[in-house]
Amino acid sequence: MDHILVYLQWLWFEVKEWTNHTLMWGTYRPNLYFGVRPRLPHSLLTSLAWFGVTDFEQWQNIRHACSMDDKIKGYGYHVHDGRSFGEQTIRDTSNNVLITTDFIKPADGEGWSARISGRPIDKSRDADISLVYLIGLDAEEGGELYLADSAAESSSQDHSPPLIGEAIQFHGHTPDLGEFTLTVEGDPTNQAATLSAGRTLPGGVDPDRVVVVGVQVPDHQLWQGKEVIDQLLLRQVQSRVDPQGRTAYLPPYLLRLPQLQAPDANSYLLQYTLRAPFTLRVRFAPRESETPPPLAPLATEQETQIKALTTQFTRRFTRTFHLDTKQFTEAQIKIGQDALSNLLGGIGYFYGNQMVTDDHRGRPWDVPEQMNDGDSDDDDDDDDRDADDENEDDNNASHEFRAPKTNEYRLTPPSALFSSTPSRSFFPRGFLWDEGFLQLLVGAWDTDLSLEIIQHWTNAIDADGWVAREQILGPEARSKVPPEFQVQNTAFANPPTLLFPIMAFVKRLAIYHSTPPPFPPVLSARPLQGWGGSGVVPAAVAEVWASAMPREYNRFVTDAALGPELLEHIFPALQRQFEWSVNLNPGARRLPSPSASYRAAYRWRGRTLNHTLTSGLDDYPRATPHRGELHVDLMSWMGYMSRSLMTISDMLGRSEDQLEYQTVHEHILANLDTLHWNPNRQMYCDVTVVEDDNDDAGVDPRDIMTTDNDESPSVLVCHRGYLSLFPLALGLLPPSSPKLGALLNMIHDPRQLWSPYGVRSLAKSDPNYDTGENYWRGAVWLNLNYLVLAGLHTYYRDPPGPYRAQANVIYEALRTNVVNNVLKQYRKTGFFWEQYSAKTGAGLRAHPFTGWTSLVLLIMAEKYD
Repeated sequence: MDHILVYLQWLWFEVKEWTNHTLMWGTYRPNLYFGVRPRLPHSLLTSLAWFGVTDFEQWQNIRHACSMDDKIKGYGYHVHDGRSFGEQTIRDTSNNVLITTDFIKPADGEGWSARISGRPIDKSRDADISLVYLIGLDAEEGGELYLADSAAESSSQDHSPPLIGEAIQFHGHTPDLGEFTLTVEGDPTNQAATLSAGRTLPGGVDPDRVVVVGVQVPDHQLWQGKEVIDQLLLRQVQSRVDPQGRTAYLPPYLLRLPQLQAPDANSYLLQYTLRAPFTLRVRFAPRESETPPPLAPLATEQETQIKALTTQFTRRFTRTFHLDTKQFTEAQIKIGQDALSNLLGGIGYFYGNQMVTDDHRGRPWDVPEQMNDGDSDDDDDDDDRDADDENEDDNNASHEFRAPKTNEYRLTPPSALFSSTPSRSFFPRGFLWDEGFLQLLVGAWDTDLSLEIIQHWTNAIDADGWVAREQILGPEARSKVPPEFQVQNTAFANPPTLLFPIMAFVKRLAIYHSTPPPFPPVLSARPLQGWGGSGVVPAAVAEVWASAMPREYNRFVTDAALGPELLEHIFPALQRQFEWSVNLNPGARRLPSPSASYRAAYRWRGRTLNHTLTSGLDDYPRATPHRGELHVDLMSWMGYMSRSLMTISDMLGRSEDQLEYQTVHEHILANLDTLHWNPNRQMYCDVTVVEDDNDDAGVDPRDIMTTDNDESPSVLVCHRGYLSLFPLALGLLPPSSPKLGALLNMIHDPRQLWSPYGVRSLAKSDPNYDTGENYWRGAVWLNLNYLVLAGLHTYYRDPPGPYRAQANVIYEALRTNVVNNVLKQYRKTGFFWEQYSAKTGAGLRAHPFTGWTSLVLLIMAEKYD
């Protein structure tokens, strides 16, 4: 056995080293239109900014960080493989320029290059643009960045700055990167923005030359590139405009940065004022000697690489998703490629501390109750009543959260997170609720990349099993978050969606290794038992899977020892998360049904009168917050979580764990029907407690649950919508259950949830439909439509049962509606959207939103695991 352990250790180390090396650099600043950085906390940061120079007002609209306020008419990646290549277009109609950015990296991860090009959108009009390429070095751990000798001399006051077609070279070093060279060069065909006829230039301004600025910026402010440009431009404008607002300069020359060279500069800005078309090229290369060998001409090299990498991406996409076999047109397949590329282009690396609080004041219903084995202790009962009386005013007077004050949080130690992001413009950070959905698509494309992200998230699960709902790491991330949402509460979390991609990986692993020849001997130490012990997958199925999984992106699947080793590595964190969920989200001490198990009832913490942010369904209507609540969606999530951990335990040969999770799962399934099914309304519902002075007094008698004691009665709180569908979507109902038939009827009823664009979040018949904030109160969301489709496809289309035909009809119609509308709105607007109107199909709210809306590709491909 010793040689097996040594082999496993070597293999694990070798793959981790390879992963770190090949994923070192990337477009990991997704909040910017184009930003490149390594996966290192303190290192080199580069980015692009630009603004128009056709009038004096345009410098106030600098494009740098992605923003819906910029009114860009479509931007995003059309090709991005997540590792070595990404090409995006940015359609800036206000400045009449179409900008294309390319990021190119060799397969071995050694260095990278970028190409930034632009052309007029309307060729009948000039497009004069000021491009600023920003280069900064966070040298907190040591390092230096400086202009090479020739460039430094050219940018000094005694020499002319470099021409717009010349190369500018920087040298630098850090402890992690070692010695490096970064070169920025303009294409020889570039033309400066020109003067109107008859105008002359004031002295000192040469439009054919680059402005090179070197300034000292505090390390923790290096990300504020736009602010630095603003300050420098303001200084120039003030010096070149007289008190009456007159100037001899035209906009292209007034809006030029000052030639500055601070001796201790750690941030450089290269300004090119050009007329489109134009091209800039950037190359980063390790410098192993003082006289590195000459490199191939960058323009020729990039053209060859871009062509080859684009072809490679297209072929791999076809082999992975097989959309050509699904009757999609070439244009529709291209939108599928855009969905994948934008998701991969939204992956980022974040580093910093988090603002955390343990303060639950202002929410008395969140104070945890001590649960025992159901013993009835009179002293305990008195204590409970006293506590309820003490908090009565709070429970009924103010149900909105009191945000922690500035002295009520602590800063965690700095940490790193490698994560996808839901929206580059509006949500450019990691969200626990979103990440599990996003990794379903990332994992279908690149298993190893997805598992690297998942490991970052499982590493974020603390010793108690808590992980922050939002990963707001450092000042740059906090700059995009309103103050009231910056502090994360250690009692609040989100649904365990990370198990979605983990279980997809488990299935992929089982299928790949279920065919002859037998497993390598090293795997005999940890036998792989197939999909949840359910038997061997047919060889033909496994062969198809294997052919679509290039080894260089799927080492944790193809190398038989690695998959189980990774599961062993992350399993303790998943167990802690489960225990945290059980302990922090238990239901009431006394459950409303004597046949219910006290251990299998749950309620969300972190509620307010109008929001349950922890559930992910924000403003979905619920009862007034109360300690006696039970939430059907959380019950369903706990059922999915226990089943998943049961399956992983079985695969890893952990029989005791497997039996424990199986027991919990059985209790949950029993209580799901006992506590949450309303036979009068034929739907699953939340549960709450009605008191004489409670807002829910006078409820419909059909919703009152029977009780064996004299306490305040429990009632079912029913709002037809996504909340009712979780047992179906997560596969918790047997195919023969009459409850399944009731839910299918609800889904397919146009008076309830059915729309031509997808399943509504809330039924049209509900009095809360399309009211208030109207976030989860009617609109169509792709993540829940995906879950419903996945539930129908995986659990109810094929197994024999009385509702099989109905499930097939609904699945086919819903898939068609969702895909057609998302593709239609993308063609119309150039964006994927956060949600879609159930009335018109129009995209709503945040855009581009290539988080879970990118799941449309998996729906097109019918890949639900």
